Amino acid sequence: MLGTTYGTVVDTSSLRLRENPDLTSKTLTLLAEGAQYTVAGEEGDFLKVAVDTDLEGYVYKDYMKTDVKFRE
Repeated sequence: MLGTTYGTVVDTSSLRLRENPDLTSKTLTLLAEGAQYTVAGEEGDFLKVAVDTDLEGYVYKDYMKTDVKFRE
């Protein structure tokens, strides 16, 4: 992989990190506006993000601004 995709929470004070890529699935935690996470993948209207080594989940992609950073 040449670059890493990061997502930053935008347009909401708290974004639900969900267990599955579904608006009715269980909320694992809330992510604060402006926080940045590594994006691990995309499923439909959701992005899979890694919050830390033990916690991954899905966020609605309308509330994430993504940016790819390339290794030099």
